[in-house]
Amino acid sequence: MATTIRTIHQKCDVTLSKNTRLPNNSFLVEYKVNGESNYDIVSSQKMVRIFDHYYDLYGKDLIKIVSTEGRINPRLWDEEEYKKQ
Repeated sequence: MATTIRTIHQKCDVTLSKNTRLPNNSFLVEYKVNGESNYDIVSSQKMVRIFDHYYDLYGKDLIKIVSTEGRINPRLWDEEEYKKQ
């Protein structure tokens, strides 16, 4: 089974990564486009897949990948329920 990357928020505010209702395998990715920082929140079972994906897209403009404050087991995380918040 291939490991996929799920985009939870794209080009979002960095404060969204503080939400403890995110899955515990979610990461905040910072990258630059035209010199301006952008942030995505993504999840994946393997962080290396996230790095590879974003490095392929942005190369040296990939700034950092850090864990979010997510505490929910990914198997129990319900995206629809999360979006109702």
